[in-house]
Amino acid sequence: MKLKQYHFNTSPNITVVRDTEGRFYQQDGTGKRKSLDRDEARELINLHIRNDKKNESQFTHTPIGEQWFGHREFFEHGKEFVRIARNELSRDWKKSFDLLFPETHQSTVYNFLHGVELGLKAYMLFKDERILPIDLKGNYGHNIQKLLIDARKNSLEFERCVVIPYENQSEEEDILGAYPENTWLAEVFGNASSEDERRHDIAIGINFERYAMKGTEYPISIYEGQEYYYLASIAGIAYTLFNEIRNTDGFFDRKRRDRHDEFEIWLKELHTQRKNYILSEKEAIEKLAELDTFFDKCDDLPGPKSEPDWEEQLEVIKQSKGSGTTNT
Repeated sequence: MKLKQYHFNTSPNITVVRDTEGRFYQQDGTGKRKSLDRDEARELINLHIRNDKKNESQFTHTPIGEQWFGHREFFEHGKEFVRIARNELSRDWKKSFDLLFPETHQSTVYNFLHGVELGLKAYMLFKDERILPIDLKGNYGHNIQKLLIDARKNSLEFERCVVIPYENQSEEEDILGAYPENTWLAEVFGNASSEDERRHDIAIGINFERYAMKGTEYPISIYEGQEYYYLASIAGIAYTLFNEIRNTDGFFDRKRRDRHDEFEIWLKELHTQRKNYILSEKEAIEKLAELDTFFDKCDDLPGPKSEPDWEEQLEVIKQSKGSGTTNT
């Protein structure tokens, strides 16, 4: 990662410097330097500098906290977003896994994706003692793809999480044939070796890319037929990712690691509830057929063969409002 030099003035005569090589040191008014590790520099800064969102050397995401938050604080805040999304998901599993109305999931998807972003940044802070949160902002922004690739290069091991298995269709039906391949995911997971894995990659790839481009806008599935996979896939990768990060050697002590053991439980819950509530593709087609039958019956009801124009409808509304009243 390319680093920028930063100077933090802790007093009129003392400056903490992080150079482009990632080395920290304290410098006084005479130019004398004392080497520091990142934790020492962080403590010195916290003692003397007030968080100022207008200071370019401060971490600008003020709802999360100060520039000198460490990897554990990032993890905690990322977990909170994932926890909120999980609660939204579990409040109504049937609605959450609905095939027809993915736009109702927008806030849930955003919370999962923002949690994943912060979790990966927590891991990068832990693995690279040179970097600061402001480096993460400048080098990654909301780019989960780049974070995933670099986290894998820094020894984060985790697998695809296929929550919704693919139901085999006829050989003539290639629904995903026209969908773009997410080649960057091969750098994270390797090449997809099954239709399940391919659909998983499309589901998370589309949304990760849109999140990176749009930032805090709520991504939804933009491909017809893909609604079936995207929410469960995003939840699955969030739980899997956080579980692997919390178990990374040295990331937490044993007591704090045990305190964050929910992710494995949530993943099992996700698989279980998906089986209980989600419609199969066959069932979804049958539901759509029921709607078509309903509208056909509506067409057979007595009444005009075509809708009245808007002016006629306004006149009917006006007459209805005036019914039973005088014209005075």
